[in-house]
Amino acid sequence: MSQDNVRTDQAVEEHGNHSRKHHAELVDKYFKYAHSNQLEEVVAMFTDDAFATFVVAPEPFSGKEAIRGFYAKLFQDYPHIEPEILAVVIEDNRAITEQKMTIVSPDGTRVVMPFNTNHFTFEGDLIKTLRVMGSPA
Repeated sequence: MSQDNVRTDQAVEEHGNHSRKHHAELVDKYFKYAHSNQLEEVVAMFTDDAFATFVVAPEPFSGKEAIRGFYAKLFQDYPHIEPEILAVVIEDNRAITEQKMTIVSPDGTRVVMPFNTNHFTFEGDLIKTLRVMGSPA
């Protein structure tokens, strides 16, 4: 399943003010921005006090500006990222995605990361927490 097929066609179930479909659309938007190196757009998806951890970074990031720094460096180091979304689970204000990632460095070197998960918690239309985890096998 490609990022274009992230499951936004699920039956609408209301959770607070937002539906499963709404949260699926936010996940779609995140992958679109994050994997096409749209820095300002991806950063705008986070709350000002968001918290994020990434498998490729040893320390967590607190706040939108720290998260901006992470993505700016990521986009510089890996100008092309190819996700293959395998599954999306949405419950209440949380979403978990499973994906295979191929990252491409400026010299064209391709690194395949076969198993990754993203764990999102939303606050309204924004990402409050994001935990990106992965395994080399």
